[in-house]
Amino acid sequence: MTEVVTQAAQNLAKRRRFEARRDISLALLVPVVAMGVWELLSRSGELDARLFSMPSETAVELWNMIKDGDLVDDLAVTVVRLLVGFSLGAVVGVALGLALGASRVLRAALSPSLGALYAVPKIAFLPLLLLLFGLGETPLILITFLGSFFAMYVSTEAGVLMLDRSSREAGKIYGARGWRLFWYVLLPGSLPGIFSGMRIGAGLATTAIVAAEFVATDRGLGALIWRSWTLLQPPRMFVGIVTVAFLGAVFMQTIVWLERRVIPWRSEPRGPRARRFKRRRSS
Repeated sequence: MTEVVTQAAQNLAKRRRFEARRDISLALLVPVVAMGVWELLSRSGELDARLFSMPSETAVELWNMIKDGDLVDDLAVTVVRLLVGFSLGAVVGVALGLALGASRVLRAALSPSLGALYAVPKIAFLPLLLLLFGLGETPLILITFLGSFFAMYVSTEAGVLMLDRSSREAGKIYGARGWRLFWYVLLPGSLPGIFSGMRIGAGLATTAIVAAEFVATDRGLGALIWRSWTLLQPPRMFVGIVTVAFLGAVFMQTIVWLERRVIPWRSEPRGPRARRFKRRRSS
């Protein structure tokens, strides 16, 4: 019986390793194939290379911009704005979402107004922020803050409201009241919703900061894309677009990695970590 269980476990481990390699291969294959098709269409004249620069030209321009330091400077500026604005939006959004999820009175008072503001495109707030704070970093950070705040608030509130009543009652039976109920029941139970909001907020915050950089500054990836478009420099424009896509992918995967560390029960661990995790669960 033990040998059968061991063999089944080994087969399952092999299957998961195969699936992991397959997933990585597919994730790399799709953009490579897309770039290859784009290159062929541009070289054959099906796409106007003056407007849709070939990936090979974009790669050369990318290397030149990295050597010159232009791309690194713009990327660093955007990353700082993104991290500051996203972090502020995450903290405030999670705090407000937990409060509204736990209090029906607060939901009745604030949810209609927040829902109305949520429907407004965040970039629409940029003219108002520029009037209030002028040109500078503050409006850009605040527009990034708005991009992540609403996603975090909505997802966190939904995560708290989706907790079944039995979990709250069980916490109260074991003496969890007030702050202890929040810390040991509401917060852990809403973590899946919080991380879902973080993933959504990361994409919205990236979109917001790049859009704001189009018109409100002369530094950053958004400014690079807009400036390249106005000067009819498609290779530099596509370098900016590809860099934004890469930044968004890294940002998203970082949140996924963090989620797996904070709430490991949401995903089945693999390898040596799986054995340690299962021993902790069984102990």
